[in-house]
This record gives sequence, C-alpha cells and structure tokens, in this order.
Amino acid sequence: MFGLIVLGSVVRTTGSGLACPDWPLCHGQLIPPLQFNIMLEWVHRLVALLVSVLLASTAAWVYARGAVRARLGGLVTIALGLLAAQVLLGALTVWKLLDPGVVGGHLAVGLLLFSTNFRKFRLDADALKDVAVTDITQQTIPQDFERDQRAHHCFEIRLAP
Repeated sequence: MFGLIVLGSVVRTTGSGLACPDWPLCHGQLIPPLQFNIMLEWVHRLVALLVSVLLASTAAWVYARGAVRARLGGLVTIALGLLAAQVLLGALTVWKLLDPGVVGGHLAVGLLLFSTNFRKFRLDADALKDVAVTDITQQTIPQDFERDQRAHHCFEIRLAP
C-alpha cells in the first residue's frame, strides 16, 4: 500500500495525472498506448486495483472467522469504507481535471487507509485452526529493517491439510 502512495506521488510530480483522460478505462481501452506518462498513470491504476482486491480479500477472510472478526472487524470495516472513498476520489481526480481539493483529498484518504495497517499486530495462530501458519520473518527482512525488526513481519499461511 505504501508503494502505491509513492507511485501516486510519481504520477503527480511527472505531470501524468491526466495522461489517462477517462476513468476507469485509459483512452477508452483496457491497455492504453505505450507512452511513458500514460503507462505510469495506468500502472498506478493497475496497482490500485491489485491493492483493492487484496484488501477486499483480506476483509472477507476476517469477516469469515469469528475470533478474528471480533478483534479486527471494526478496523477492517473502516479500511473498506476508506477504500471506497479512495476509489471515488481517484475517479473524481480525473473527472474534475486534477482539482486541487480532490487531489489533496485523494492523498489524505490514501494516508488514512495506510494508517489502518496495524503496527502492533500480533498473529494469533491459535485462533486460526483451519490454516497452517509459518513465521518466515527472518528470511524476508530487507536490509532497511535489520536495525528495527519490529516493523516487519511475514507469515506464510496455507490451508491446513
């Protein structure tokens, strides 16, 4: 999600925000012309779609498990509401031709959505009886996080056999 925010700032600073003059398509096509600014905006939209699908999938997973839903259901509901607002603001950014208020709102909601990432998250493997959980944090810590490993956690979660 943070990468999507960074990509959005690259779109903004390169003047690519209206390289795709329509929404949700780009130049009326699913795959637009292969020009730098157009592809930059299109990739931003593609990554946004991927993040949206992953967030919706995570929400469905949380809602389907009672113990997890009790702990994280409220946060997931807020995240989904912010996601809906973010999608609408993304469309309005194009439809309103980069109106500064809309662009600022798009960034603000994106940051709020990012803030729903729960930094103090602790995986409760016991609550996940139907899955096998393996902590693979040590194998995946990038060099940037070696100093403060609390900011990075990675788990492999598979359906239990």
